[in-house]
Amino acid sequence: MKDDCQLIQDIYPLYMENELSPPVKEMVEKHLQNCSECARIYQQGEGFTKASLLPDFEEVPGTLDDRVKMKIKFRRLKIFSVILGIIIAMMLINKYENSRQQIFSWSDTLYREASLIVDAVEATRYEGLESLKFHEKMYIDRRQTDDYSNSFNWWEQQKYRGTDHYLNLHYQVLFDTLEILHKREQNGQWDEVDTKVYSKLKEYSYQYMNEAQDEYNKFHHGYSSYLETVDIEGLEDAIVNINELAFYYNRFHQLPKDVDRLNYDQLKERISEYLHVDPSEVEFDRGNHSPYEPGLVEFYVENEFDGEIDAFTGHILRISSMNPPQLKGSLTGEKESLESVTNVLRNMYGEQAEFEIDYKGINYFSSSNEDGAKLYSYTYSLTNGGYRLLVEGQDLFVIEIDARTGNIHRLFVNQTYIHDAFFAKNFKKKLSPDVGLERLHKKVDLEDAQYSIKRRYKFTETFVIPSRMTGDYELVHAYDLENESDMEISGSSGRSPERRFINASTGFEEEKYETRY
Repeated sequence: MKDDCQLIQDIYPLYMENELSPPVKEMVEKHLQNCSECARIYQQGEGFTKASLLPDFEEVPGTLDDRVKMKIKFRRLKIFSVILGIIIAMMLINKYENSRQQIFSWSDTLYREASLIVDAVEATRYEGLESLKFHEKMYIDRRQTDDYSNSFNWWEQQKYRGTDHYLNLHYQVLFDTLEILHKREQNGQWDEVDTKVYSKLKEYSYQYMNEAQDEYNKFHHGYSSYLETVDIEGLEDAIVNINELAFYYNRFHQLPKDVDRLNYDQLKERISEYLHVDPSEVEFDRGNHSPYEPGLVEFYVENEFDGEIDAFTGHILRISSMNPPQLKGSLTGEKESLESVTNVLRNMYGEQAEFEIDYKGINYFSSSNEDGAKLYSYTYSLTNGGYRLLVEGQDLFVIEIDARTGNIHRLFVNQTYIHDAFFAKNFKKKLSPDVGLERLHKKVDLEDAQYSIKRRYKFTETFVIPSRMTGDYELVHAYDLENESDMEISGSSGRSPERRFINASTGFEEEKYETRY
């Protein structure tokens, strides 16, 4: 009897949890029918403890009931864990569902954007400029502004982070290219390069639209769409093709494969010559390339300089000394400082280079918290045959010299690129500024035909510009709007810009290429 009651004590919690097999459960119930003491404890709901169960028999081990209680606790903890797991899983599923809903919306907009790109490319050669501008406006109005990459799943995120351009179509560069193609067609300047570029743009724009359509179809296919993933690599391939083609045509009037680029060893040699350092001391940040300016390369000279160089031309765009200016010692004279600047520019641009240097004073561009820091500040402009390379704005070619050491402290070139072709080309002015103005006003009158107020321009100066129309340096007459009211009209109506250029040799209107660095 003692052994039977002790057995019931062990399995009673499982009996209460209804976790016994039918035969064992039947055995417990029979015992409760035959054992008055166990039946009493069961009916009164006291539970089997040392105090209530079989007090006349020898003591039951104290740890026995505790083990059973612990087993029940673990079982309940297991149930709680399962419930908690279900809740977490439901939350994750809900979050995933919401992110997929965003991707569904993104794929819809992506397809519409890609279709507008195809329409714009098709309109470039055979429709008017107004039609091309209309397609551009439609694209900008439709353009996706939210960053849906945050809604990519884990696998998509890994592929997305590995891309160079982050699925970013450089639409402004593309539409600039389409406009140049259109104008060259209208001017009769269309050549073999234009034909190849236009053909490639059509091919790549359809590739982009087809990729976008595939994404749209995948994410509009019922519940199975939730299991689909974005083809990052396919989209990236189409976008990179368009971005690269537009960039190279816009800057060089060439296809990417036809443009030479200096390798890192060649760039090291150039930098070492410019800065008088050993090539082994020059290092590059090879993982940091601008998608807008593929030729822009950052470099470092340990404990001396950091800067940027154009890998297409081999000319430095920025130099910054990593050492602060000297605070003590006598100042070099302004004459010696000017000689230092001249030597730096000769070393960078060659003995054949022509330039104008303008002294600005001490610390003109720099404010130092260190007392005693002195920098001679200069601006400079490049010239050829008396014609300046146009730099929009003020003080965009800057050079500063440590007034005590005579060493270069900073150099900065902005919004244009410098190529040896600028110094080698022989610029000839065949059209006078007055003839250029007459040609410009004929174009302006056609543009302003629907408006009651007609704009008038005035001649400013004859410059050299890097041309988006030819990919070369061109001598141009620059014309600015005559008064502020004309500027307001031009800006508010979306008409042509305040400054326009007429090629001093051909008479065609030119477009100035501006870099994004």
